[in-house]
Amino acid sequence: MTPSDQPPNPNRAAIWVRCDDPSKTPVLLELEDMIQAEHPDIWFEITTPRDSGAFMGHPTRAKDITNFCDTLRPRLVLWVGGVLDATTLTCCQTSAIPVAVVDGGIAMLPKVGRGWFPGKTRSLLTQLTQVFARSPEAADGLMKAGVHADRITISGSLQATGEALPCDEEERYEMAQKIGPRPRWLAAQSDISEVQLILKAHREAARRSHRLLCVIAPSDHPDAQIEAIRAEGLSVSSALAGELPTDVTQVHVADPADIALWCRLAPVTYIGGSLTTAARIDPYHLATVGSVAIHGRKMGVFAAHFDHLMSADATFVCDSPDILGQAVAHLLSADKTALYAQRGWEVTSRGAEVLEHLSRFILSHIDPERFDHA
Repeated sequence: MTPSDQPPNPNRAAIWVRCDDPSKTPVLLELEDMIQAEHPDIWFEITTPRDSGAFMGHPTRAKDITNFCDTLRPRLVLWVGGVLDATTLTCCQTSAIPVAVVDGGIAMLPKVGRGWFPGKTRSLLTQLTQVFARSPEAADGLMKAGVHADRITISGSLQATGEALPCDEEERYEMAQKIGPRPRWLAAQSDISEVQLILKAHREAARRSHRLLCVIAPSDHPDAQIEAIRAEGLSVSSALAGELPTDVTQVHVADPADIALWCRLAPVTYIGGSLTTAARIDPYHLATVGSVAIHGRKMGVFAAHFDHLMSADATFVCDSPDILGQAVAHLLSADKTALYAQRGWEVTSRGAEVLEHLSRFILSHIDPERFDHA
């Protein structure tokens, strides 16, 4: 078994990232990008529980692990999730490869009866170079198991950072001045099948919020959506026709390319597809700019990000299209919007802090200027 796509190179520093949770691989690649932006000589070899094509499966037998490490020559092992495996740790210890645990928790400790005895467990855990624990409780459990207290950092859970979609600030300012203080909400990436539920929700919310403006950034058929809005007797403007919302506009159909602009201008955003098929926009894009997400249970490929925000009570979940209007009206209250937005910002910024901790640790542990060129 050999690393998948990088030949041994004494001028580069390989890190073996042993990841038991494939859903964490995107954020690990984000971490690699952060590090390589400053030090391109550091690269990750990620393995997962099974060979996925994109990533190798973990070597599991002692002979395979030794061969893998002899070929890769990693300067560090990042152990992400899963149960700490005695065979792998022993091989790393024998080869003098430091091991740092990421997303550390007591669930990583093997239970008595799985082949590890407490004495051996403690001996191997004392050899860990660093443990980044999810919580104070996790740190306490790991210390009791044998990890040295001075090698534990309570960093929080490994998760992606919130990346704000790029936006022209001058354009945002001009549009904000044009709209003025009117309350507004956004339906982001909504398709033609959602037009009626959005209009129904807008009518209901508008009864409670005077001069409410609905902005639709369509995912498909903008002309058909405009016709459907007109058929309902609502005043509509279209960015694709070069129109801007006026004081009497009830619904504005935006250019889909301007979704980043409207995420910043609308304090509340319905995530298109989340009540019908699958969410079409990452809720982190909203949380990073202070727009509160309203969404259904169909979260699609963004499920992990939704879960993080929902756990922090930073989004509003609609279990039925019938309550979308109530949700919009509820969140348009400035104090409620601010509370949800603050929670969302904390979630997305927390991910950035964890990655920063890990990046600093890796860069301090592996100094590219001191690579062995022999």
